[in-house]
Amino acid sequence: MKKIISLLIALLIVSCTNDSDNVVPANKNTTLSTITKNYYLNGNLNHKSSKIYFINEKVSVVRFLDGTYDDYKYNSDNLVSSILKYNSANTLLFTTNYSYDNLDRITKIEEIPTTSYSVTQKVKIRNFAYYQNKIVFIREFPSQEFYSYTYELLLDNNNKIIKNNWIGYNEVVFSNIPSSYEYIYTNGNLTSANIDDEISYNDLKNDYSYKKTLFGKEWKQNSFLANLYPDNEKSITSYSSYYYWITEIEISENLISAYKKKYLEQFNFNMTASYEFNDKKQILKEIKNYKVTTGNDMMDSVKLEIIYDYQ
Repeated sequence: MKKIISLLIALLIVSCTNDSDNVVPANKNTTLSTITKNYYLNGNLNHKSSKIYFINEKVSVVRFLDGTYDDYKYNSDNLVSSILKYNSANTLLFTTNYSYDNLDRITKIEEIPTTSYSVTQKVKIRNFAYYQNKIVFIREFPSQEFYSYTYELLLDNNNKIIKNNWIGYNEVVFSNIPSSYEYIYTNGNLTSANIDDEISYNDLKNDYSYKKTLFGKEWKQNSFLANLYPDNEKSITSYSSYYYWITEIEISENLISAYKKKYLEQFNFNMTASYEFNDKKQILKEIKNYKVTTGNDMMDSVKLEIIYDYQ
């Protein structure tokens, strides 16, 4: 049995490094119509599964398996300006607003809940200020007792984020930085988001994400910033909530093929990815397999299947 499992893992890794061979004949349709995301938690389809609908090649609505849905709005520059979240009864739960500067960089993300969503949750705000070699990022929680966190994101000469320092709480600036993350790049690809991360890539260019239809020419950095410390949990399991979304960060030059991380000295997180394209070089399918183990025991197994449909 162990030999069979080892063989299957080897085949999976090979599929991640030879994706350019996964080409199927294209039909005459060339415009992206829908993207279906199927999440399987330990073999069962999860309520996080969704279907993204496009109009004129831009995200229009995202419908989730549990009946909730997101309605997307855009500004005059065709950048996403707001996302309205509704429950299955068409009741508005909260609105997320996006603001930009004249270079199309995100400057503010504001999440406004309604009383239908929560009578206690208040507005959440993320502000971004841009400087020559850094971005100052502030998370604000204007509740009855206001509090905020301030981060300094240092940039290299290619405008890539190389360090994330937590520098302040409320109005206090720390004399010593209590928390810091380093981002290491190889050939334009993020290969480590901390000292014990391992991220690898294939030779396929990262040009296929629908997020570029949301965030324009700065879609990679905007996507990265929008996913830093997300206020709404995007994960499927509690064991690795941070790592399910960090592998979706889209700031690298190539498509990710694998991700490894040791978590809290006891959990091992592993993700492998493979891709399928048509002969027009349009992406048709992504498969991402996530596994969380402790010792020899499997804690969670998640499969993300992303299917692209054109018309």
